[in-house]
Amino acid sequence: MNIKKILVRGENSEFNIGTKKKPYTKKAIINLMGKADEETIVIEESGTEAGSKIIANIGKINFYGKHRSFKMVRLAEPVTAGSTSVKVDASSADGNIDLKEGDVIALAATGFEYDTGESFTVTKWDKGTGTITLDKATVWYHWGAETSTGDRYNGVDMRGEVLSLSRNIKIIGEEVD
Repeated sequence: MNIKKILVRGENSEFNIGTKKKPYTKKAIINLMGKADEETIVIEESGTEAGSKIIANIGKINFYGKHRSFKMVRLAEPVTAGSTSVKVDASSADGNIDLKEGDVIALAATGFEYDTGESFTVTKWDKGTGTITLDKATVWYHWGAETSTGDRYNGVDMRGEVLSLSRNIKIIGEEVD
């Protein structure tokens, strides 16, 4: 679906794709299209303004897609800038890492710079070693360790997070002329 803006408006308004009992298993892509300098719209009497490529929700939005067991896992060793693979702690995800070639993952920032997170396409997943081969080299350093740091930091595991971004229901934005 190509669209400029979606407004789910009203107490009983809903935008649904699939249900809990019957998830949507095909591929759904909502492509929000617009220009960065597009005129804003005012939503309701609250004075809230919105620009291009938006989904404004005053009702309910429910997307139920194909179940994926892998959502997040921790880095099992540090990742240096220029790396083309990362090693993850498969045990921290209870062995439920259903990665496959073509999936998209993100490495969360692990330093003071909030904008050093990165995303990659998986070219290979080795469940035995916990190694994910990436489609390109990393730009930033990401901290990881073989085991959790929770016992040293009041229960907080400081290792970098590897997040799954692959879903069969996607929302993307596209700049148009």
